[in-house]
Amino acid sequence: MNRQGKVVAIVNRKAGTLSNKGDLLSGLEKHFRQINSSYSDLEIKNTDGPGHATELARQAADRGVELCIAIGGDGTVAETAKGLVHTETTLGIIPIGSGNGLARHIGISMKPINALKQLLFGHSAHMDAGKVNGEYFFLATGMGFEGMVAHAFAKQKQRGFFQYLASSTVSWLAYDPIQLTWEMEGELMDEPVFTWSVANGSQYGNNAQIAPGASVYDGLFNLAWLGPFPLWRGPGLFARLMQGSLKPSQIYHQNALDSLTVQLQKPQLAHIDGEPAVFEDEVKLEIAPHVLKIIQP
Repeated sequence: MNRQGKVVAIVNRKAGTLSNKGDLLSGLEKHFRQINSSYSDLEIKNTDGPGHATELARQAADRGVELCIAIGGDGTVAETAKGLVHTETTLGIIPIGSGNGLARHIGISMKPINALKQLLFGHSAHMDAGKVNGEYFFLATGMGFEGMVAHAFAKQKQRGFFQYLASSTVSWLAYDPIQLTWEMEGELMDEPVFTWSVANGSQYGNNAQIAPGASVYDGLFNLAWLGPFPLWRGPGLFARLMQGSLKPSQIYHQNALDSLTVQLQKPQLAHIDGEPAVFEDEVKLEIAPHVLKIIQP
């Protein structure tokens, strides 16, 4: 695809587990200039803390930058995307994080050089975003077990799948299901839940697919929740989560919606695109259709 214009790459050097990020970035810049000569300019911007990627992305959009590449993990991608909603600047992703959920969902390679080729020769599409109490999310938000895990994982000094698995295992052994009340398509639900996820895409990251069949392009999000289950069923459910083969049952439920409201009796541990959060009182969720331009393979 022929493109022209400026490109800004927003880099989180603390993302993921790669130790040679300097060499990686030098290699990406070299390949960028070898692969593609249509873009007139490439700027590399390093983030210096939470929220900085959003600020850098907004500045890029305000300057009329055509392509803004997030180089990092899910947190970097989500922050960059927040700065680009409702703009003409397109998001590109080169995943170097731990989970890389959005990248995996839309088919981006986990090999950075291949991901660069995909975004330079891919095509742009408008994807949806979710909103929870007015805050954008792009992959998933949720409560219950996944909220507890997000808080536990945030305390880990190291990143990666095995650290996430360790946090999940410890949390699972100490976890009690929560009671949630929500309104869905005019019906009041009052259910005990193990985990409760509002998924714009199909997965959390690492190909753990909580909402198989969900799409970031369909103008809906998928509410997926697991009810309480006996301990012995845990390994089988985990296997189906990783295989993307969860199906509706007495334990697992999935509904495609464009909005819903949750009433909380007490604050609940939660996450927004994997980042720990706490939800209180009333939680309002809605879909914002086609608000972000993104490069897909």
